[in-house]
Amino acid sequence: MRCGIFPCRDRQLGDAFRYKLENAAHIETRLAAARGLGLLGDAAGLETALSSLRNPKPTSTDPADPAPAQALRIQQLAAGALGAMRQSRARADLRRVMEGSSDPRVQVSAAKAIVEISNAGTDGFVV
Repeated sequence: MRCGIFPCRDRQLGDAFRYKLENAAHIETRLAAARGLGLLGDAAGLETALSSLRNPKPTSTDPADPAPAQALRIQQLAAGALGAMRQSRARADLRRVMEGSSDPRVQVSAAKAIVEISNAGTDGFVV
């Protein structure tokens, strides 16, 4: 299993992920850190990911990155983080997004996360 370019079994990455989860300026970076922690078996980013999935809040005013594109990206990253955490508590929110979104990219991201959670079998992680 890999976290970007790094093997996820490297527990030293946890400190870096926790720092980014707590201190990064951009929600996308915090969600990537939440996913990395989830792959390490740490659900510290659960509330950040759930909140971002439910209510993606675009922050950039860059005209090259319109708000709808930001919201899409935030929901996809949040779904990925929730799937990595494998917490059944996220299933209902993921299902709501999967069924309620008109964007197939968000639907697929949510569906993949649901499958990852279901494959875990229980609350907790499969390493």
